[in-house]
Amino acid sequence: LGRVEAGQPFGIFYGPKYLGVDPDNGDALYMDADGKPTADDSEAADYYIGNPHPDFFGGFGNRFTYKNFDLDIQCQFVSGNDLYNIAGFYQSVNGDFYDNQTKDQMNYWRQPGDITDVPQPRFLKGNGAIKSSRWVEDGSYFRVKTVNFGYNFTRGVLQRLRIDNARIYVAAQNLFTFTDYSGYDPEVNASYISNLNIGHDFYTPPQAKTITVGVN
Repeated sequence: LGRVEAGQPFGIFYGPKYLGVDPDNGDALYMDADGKPTADDSEAADYYIGNPHPDFFGGFGNRFTYKNFDLDIQCQFVSGNDLYNIAGFYQSVNGDFYDNQTKDQMNYWRQPGDITDVPQPRFLKGNGAIKSSRWVEDGSYFRVKTVNFGYNFTRGVLQRLRIDNARIYVAAQNLFTFTDYSGYDPEVNASYISNLNIGHDFYTPPQAKTITVGVN
């Protein structure tokens, strides 16, 4: 979906605009060239559907000490960018046969009047299964990246142990991530095929959450 266009940010998402589900019959709907809904995906027109570049990003941290205890916290955040969850084309596609499906696909259209974003499953029919804005999502997140909590032994204890200094600690990486992104990890950029496709996520493994206990 990546595109270079004069006057637009590099690598904008460009493609069919998904309009949801027709509540009367469960058809997936797209926007045609006249700006009207159509159930025929061959009539779906291409539009600007997302921007992989954030409005702002940054990080902050602080170190706290109290008596013999110390706590160091580092956080990072990104806001305003879009991600194209390409894995959703295979695993969030209303019961298509590619992969095991995400549980939100159980909210599919069943009968006239149903209001949902998941079209009626139709085996080998591809109802709503073209690459489109259906899988473009907000990629904003806030992450507690590292936390380190430690205790420095008192001088009296150190003298009895005949050592100069000692510190016991518990450290964590990627402890908490707050995001509305449905993929594995919002901190992703799979630049496969070409460097044009930024902000794409294709089954990228999430960063591990690790907790370490140690002594210096």
